[in-house]
Amino acid sequence: NACPELKAMADEVTLTNNEDGIAHTLERIFKL
Repeated sequence: NACPELKAMADEVTLTNNEDGIAHTLERIFKL
């Protein structure tokens, strides 16, 4: 949801809320 400039500075970028972004990131981090 951030503008491209903020995304470029971020350590990680995930999917949108509608695409279950937090679940996607947690699954990747914790290898679920």
